[in-house]
Formats: sequence, structure tokens, C-alpha cells
Amino acid sequence: QLGEAVIGWLRARGGAAYPIYVALLVGLQALPLFSALLFIVLAGAVFGAVRGTAVVSLSLTLAAVMCCAFGRAIAGRAGYSLDRLSPKAAAVDIEIATQRPRTSLLLCTLIRLSPVVPFTFSNYLFGLTSVSYRTLGLATLLGTLPTQAAYVTAGALGQQALSGELSLPPALLLAGTLATVGAVVLVGKVAQSTLSKMELDISATQSGGRRQRRPRRGA
Repeated sequence: QLGEAVIGWLRARGGAAYPIYVALLVGLQALPLFSALLFIVLAGAVFGAVRGTAVVSLSLTLAAVMCCAFGRAIAGRAGYSLDRLSPKAAAVDIEIATQRPRTSLLLCTLIRLSPVVPFTFSNYLFGLTSVSYRTLGLATLLGTLPTQAAYVTAGALGQQALSGELSLPPALLLAGTLATVGAVVLVGKVAQSTLSKMELDISATQSGGRRQRRPRRGA
């Protein structure tokens, strides 16, 4: 009943529902008092699959950049650095900063695709890194698109099913839902595996660099 009330209230707002929804979702990401998953699913029921996905992805992108900026400002005033939190992570960040921008974009996108890294926590954590706001914003937009499209589409289909507008057979609808969930899980596993390989490659590069810089005895 709460979900139906929220859907009805937002629909009654007309065009104003878009900025209202964006503000609410950004607020839920900045202060994660509870999971925003249900609110994301409701976007499909309110705006439809395509518009709902666009609104959610843009909201999450805005939230990521804002949280990163806030975390970076607080860390700067407090004199807190990534090295104090994790020297290994700081070393990886320094190594990535020396690479091409697309390497940083790829890593940030994989982090967004990975289900292991909490979204809100990583938003603030990015404030301790050297990643640019442009890179973080683009990576968030690309990395959240597959999962959010699945959630929002599920909400849109659910609303259509409840209102009797959906003519698909239940078996086909169930198969499509399971396939979507499977695809999201697979993407997450591939992203996590790629992240692990990238970390190993960076660690190996750093170790090799240290060995090369080690002075020879008797020189």
C-alpha cells in the first residue's frame, strides 16, 4: 500500500515528479538510512522502463559526484588521506593516476558493476582518491545502467501486470525476469573477476618497479 501511495502521489505531480524523484533518490544515496532499491523499482511504475532508467541513472550519477565532492572536502579539512585508510589502496591509486584516463574510467566502471562494493560507501571513498569528477560521473552512468535498467523494467512490468495492461503469458514473464536476474549476476561476477586481475597486475608492476630501482651492492 505504501508503494501504491508513493506511485499515485508522484504521478499526481505531473512534470514536477522528475525533479522530486531525483532529489529524493539523491538524498537516499547521500544519507542511506535504508535501501533505495524499492524506490528505484518504483521508478519503473511511475515513469516507465525507458524514462525511469534514465531518471535513476542520472540521479545516481549526480549522487556519486556530490558525495565524492563532499567526502573530498571533509578529508581535505581533516587532513585525512587514503594512505591512512589503506596503504595498498593508496599505492594502487597512485599507479592508476599515472596511466591513461581510460584505465581509471575502466576501473571505476568495473567497481560500479561489482555487487561487492557498496554504492554509497564507494561514493565517499572515491573522495579520497585521485579520480576526477568527470571520470566518476561517466563511470557511474555506464556502470549502473545494466542493473538499474533491470530493476526499473521489473517495476514497469509489475505495474502493467497489476493494472491488467500486460498481455505476456506468466511463464514468459517469469522466464524473462529470471534471465534478467541471471544477466545482472553474471555481469557482477565478471566485473569482480576483472577487478581482481587488474589488482594483481598493478601489484606485479609495482613489485617489478621496486626490484628494478633497488641499488646494486658494491656499485
